[in-house]
Amino acid sequence: MRIGTGVYLIVTEVSPVNSSKDDDDLHLTNGLLQPKLENCWRGSKRLQTPELQRIVNMKSPSPNIEALQKRKTGLWTELFFTWMNPLLKKGQEDFLQIGDLWAVDDSVEAKTLSAEFENAWNSVRDALREKSGELHVQPSILPVLWSLHKATVLTTAALKLFVDCTQLAPPILVNLLIIYLEEEEEGNNSNDRSEYYGYYICGIFLAFATSKVLVENMYFRLCLRLGISIRVATTCALFNKSLRLCSAARTRRSTGETVNIMQIDTQSLEQVCMMGHFSWSGLIQVFGFSAQLIYYVGPSGLAGIAVMFFLIPLNRYTMMKSMICRKAAQKDADKRIKTVGEVLNGIPAVKTNAWEEAFSDRVGSIRRAELVELKVLRIMSAVSNTLFQLGPVMVAVATIVFFAGVEGRDVTPATIFTALVIMGALRFPLMMYPMMLNQMMMASVAKRRIDIFLAEEEIVRAPVSASKTREDAPASASAATRQEPLTISLGEVDLEDASDKVTDAVIEVTDGVFTWEGSLEVQQRFDELKAAEEERARKMQARMGGNKPEAKVGSSQPSSPAPSKASPAELSAGKVAKAGSANRTSLVLGEAKPLNLRIKRGELVAVIGPVGSGKSSLLSAILGEMYQKQGSAHVQGSVAYVPQSSWILNNSLQNNILFGAPLEQASYDRVIELAQLTRDVEILPDGHSTEIGEKGVNLSGGQKQRVSIARALYTKADIFVFDDPLSALDVHVGKEVFKKCILEGLHGRTRLLITNQLQYLQQCDRILTLEDGMIVEEGTYEELMAIE
Repeated sequence: MRIGTGVYLIVTEVSPVNSSKDDDDLHLTNGLLQPKLENCWRGSKRLQTPELQRIVNMKSPSPNIEALQKRKTGLWTELFFTWMNPLLKKGQEDFLQIGDLWAVDDSVEAKTLSAEFENAWNSVRDALREKSGELHVQPSILPVLWSLHKATVLTTAALKLFVDCTQLAPPILVNLLIIYLEEEEEGNNSNDRSEYYGYYICGIFLAFATSKVLVENMYFRLCLRLGISIRVATTCALFNKSLRLCSAARTRRSTGETVNIMQIDTQSLEQVCMMGHFSWSGLIQVFGFSAQLIYYVGPSGLAGIAVMFFLIPLNRYTMMKSMICRKAAQKDADKRIKTVGEVLNGIPAVKTNAWEEAFSDRVGSIRRAELVELKVLRIMSAVSNTLFQLGPVMVAVATIVFFAGVEGRDVTPATIFTALVIMGALRFPLMMYPMMLNQMMMASVAKRRIDIFLAEEEIVRAPVSASKTREDAPASASAATRQEPLTISLGEVDLEDASDKVTDAVIEVTDGVFTWEGSLEVQQRFDELKAAEEERARKMQARMGGNKPEAKVGSSQPSSPAPSKASPAELSAGKVAKAGSANRTSLVLGEAKPLNLRIKRGELVAVIGPVGSGKSSLLSAILGEMYQKQGSAHVQGSVAYVPQSSWILNNSLQNNILFGAPLEQASYDRVIELAQLTRDVEILPDGHSTEIGEKGVNLSGGQKQRVSIARALYTKADIFVFDDPLSALDVHVGKEVFKKCILEGLHGRTRLLITNQLQYLQQCDRILTLEDGMIVEEGTYEELMAIE
């Protein structure tokens, strides 16, 4: 089922944790995975559905948030962070538990931040569309984030300005103190200063240092909180968007790419919050300290400043070169690991065709290229560390040489120590500024990638309304009233004969034309954003490392030799996969003849047709997974979908069927019986508690399909959509599943069955024949057989 699959895959890849048989490790695994899934679910009203709530509840129970203590707040505790003392003390004495933490403030909870971001996004989007007069314009996240966090940004800017001003005071105070000590040593107190003058300077020095520490910690805390808030809000927005992408958009992106945007790009936005103000603050520090240096040592200070500015492009070059080499090495490492994995998975074919040497050369060439990049990376790191250590020394030497050698001036303690303090303070902004520029550049790239992702087209869903038989059901049972990717109800309807229900149409399509491509206007805007992003990336790559594309950085390695032979099975599989993908994305349902379909309540309708005729696409169109170009589509009631390729959760057999729903033993036993799983449960090591999935017992394809069928049955939905589930079953098992489950067990429910098993057509109420995306024949078995 697409909602559950999408949620689980995304969340598990965001927080990859290996399961363990040890109870403590298992508790840790659930503890890490649960908050991420729960926060994503709570972050959007659109996702607060019984289905996702059940998935959240399948993990270990989260602590009672209401029971968590509220931390004490106040001016003293906020300034000096004394509210951390009890936690630190407890952590010193014993292990910390989740219940020892404080409850998160409502203003920074994921659900609050996500709702605020969504409201701000809608407001900015509506204003932008009203101004431009275009309906498909999407805003950038920058004005959205500015509208949300403008007050925090301005507050942190004021705090940072205060910190910079306090940093300019120490050189002045050091100069005054040393001059005073020199005069006291010589007994020349010409200014009739007080005997406590030195203490006054030290007191002022302490006041500046203390205020700087307090304000700077407050600044960093606000920046950290701002970064976390932005990351959480954007992650929830991206997560919600990933569940609403149309099929054309999903085919353009892999799951890994989507997870990288949620993980890496949002992290770049978070990190830039810590250094963003340094873009102007660093300039204040550089010009302020430079002016002080020139004031105290004269023109000789320009020599030291010149050396510093000479080191900046060197540091920037080594940093950019290191980043390029690191990316290239990561790509080579990923390519090497992928190649080795493919070789190990296909080791029988490698041995049979004597491909050992060819693949060994390929892996070796990739590894050599990776080592070249790693070698350059280590060299650049060594050069960067050398410049960082020698930089202050070179600046001091250049200043003193010009001061004493060229100008011929006397070197006094006040002058030399003041100059050293200034040069020491000036080193930090000069060294940090390239890092800030790099961080800003990465954040800019991340921002554009997020904008492109959020500009992807969403599914335009057909209206879904609740069944008439569920008007008196609890609120939690009205899941079918939402326009979500797949709605499943928990209504209190038993798996019994429902023939007395109203026989009106529950699925109705009128003059429908559906496509996988999506809206042309949205696609054009996406292409424009994508082209602009590629152009910016090309220009940035040219500035950083020459004119060669990034993918070819360090491409001086030997070319990878291809194996001398190619596996016919691999070639055939590649052609079939490519052709299948092309057919899927190019198929237009109802293009030559618009679809008109009306399925009544309780009917069993079979859909047949040759490969590529649009059978699965028809189900996707009914479920709202395709872009509707014209016509109307309406679904009345909750829907349970059994895909052609079953999806199994890494959990027990029982939890795979319940899928987070409460256990009703009678219904559960009935579902096991209808899905023909009774015998399979008996032979499993732990029966219903047997863990299945990738890390459990390996089920056969037929067993997985029957688990998927049982899961759909347990939802007690109004409409059941089957995408050729019988093809994975043995003949006798498929016969029993069709008779006992689809035909008898779901009698009275609306059933839409794609099948290539023609022996079952005679028992269906109606048959639809598809060809080239059109319904070419429709009727009962007898009516179709009568057609010559």
